[in-house]
Order: sequence, then C-alpha cells, then structure tokens
Amino acid sequence: MIQIKKIIIYFILITFIFSKEIDKVADLIFKNEAGGKKENLIVWNKGEEFSSLGIGHFIWYPKNYEGNFEESYPKLKNYLILKGYVLPNLLNNPDAPWDTKEEFEKFKMTKEFKELTDFLYETRGVQADFIKIRAEESLNKILVYAENPEKIKKAFYEVYNSPFGAYPIIDYVNFKGEGIKDTEKYKNQGWGLLQVLEQVSENNKKISPTEKFIEGAKFVLTRRVKNSDPKRGEKRWLKGWINRVETYKIEN
Repeated sequence: MIQIKKIIIYFILITFIFSKEIDKVADLIFKNEAGGKKENLIVWNKGEEFSSLGIGHFIWYPKNYEGNFEESYPKLKNYLILKGYVLPNLLNNPDAPWDTKEEFEKFKMTKEFKELTDFLYETRGVQADFIKIRAEESLNKILVYAENPEKIKKAFYEVYNSPFGAYPIIDYVNFKGEGIKDTEKYKNQGWGLLQVLEQVSENNKKISPTEKFIEGAKFVLTRRVKNSDPKRGEKRWLKGWINRVETYKIEN
C-alpha cells in the first residue's frame, strides 16, 4: 500500500513539473515571437505576404494567396473550437481578413483589433498546448521522410528527454516546421526539425544533446539563407534566428 502511494505521489510530481515546464515554454515562445508584448500578438512582418498571430505567430494567408510555408493558424483555430472556445468573428474567417499590409496597418487602429489581441492573450495556455501537441506529433511525420528513421528517433528523444529539452523541440517545430514539405526547401535542402536532427545524429562531439541541437539548428538556418534568393533579403533575419536558437542553451 505504501509503495502504491509512493508511485501516485511520483506521478503527481512529474505531472506538476512537466506542466510548469510547458508553462515556461509557452512564456519563452511568446517572448521569442512577440517580444512578450500583447500588441505583437497579431503582426504583418515587413517583406512577408501574410499576417501572423498568437504566441507562436501562426501564419494566416489572405484570400486567394498560396504561399510556400505551412499555414498554421487554421489548425490552431480548429483546436480552439475543439476546446470549446467561441472565437471573435474575424478570427473565425476561413482566410485572413486583410489582403495587404496596408489594410492590416489601418485595421490596427480599430476596436476589433483590440478584441482580437485580447482573445489571443487570454488563450495563451491553450495555444501552448496546441504547440506541444504539434511538436510531439512531428516525430511520426518526419520519420516517414527520414533516410535513417532509427537515428532520427534516437536523436529526437536524446534532446527531448534531456533537462528542459522539450523547449528546443517544441519551439523549433513552431519556429521552422518539420522540414518535410517540398515547398519549404531551397535547392532541395530544408531547414526544419528533420534537418536539425540529421545534424544531431551525425554530431560526435562530447557535448550535450541540447548543444548538438543548437549547432545543428545554426547550420541549417545559415544554409537556408545561403540557398535563398538574394531578392528575399533573408540575411537580415539570420542574426535574430541565431539569437533565438541560443536561448535553448541559456534555459538549459
């Protein structure tokens, strides 16, 4: 009987610790994407053709626009509805209600913009749950495309099960995706989780799994910029990307 009680207490403690860790991950992602500022929960970044919203800056395309990157907001919307949330009308649209950055900037002056940002701020927790689930599901997706699935699976769990290792995995998937879509590649080379884990699996240095992940992320992100069309000006983003990846080590 005493042994059973010990086991129950153990699982309660583990659940509590993991819950706190996910809360911390949510705060870090919010800080990474939106600077931790409520007013940055809906943005239209310079040089992009779409808006981004929520703590993870989920991409939302305007009507009749088909981009190369995964449109992640519709999946978040469905998850919020599944959890019983009633979305403001504009957030329930099939497409983003702004066709251009100019239209978006005008909208920021309206009461509706505050309503949307309030809703996104109040649902930070459920957005974090969505990001966590997406990260965990990503492993099964990338194993289908991996040349050596066992090595990739081993690398994934070495990072994920290390102290605070959930943060690099969860954040990077939200940040740059799984790396399995052909449209998210330049010169047939991707920059998602799969490509980072490939680097981790080949890294024989005597460093922690998290440090291997950081090195791999820096490599594939730098390669992305080198492979990109110079007209896109992606070099201006690289420093910020590298700084973000460095937070994986700081928190660890």
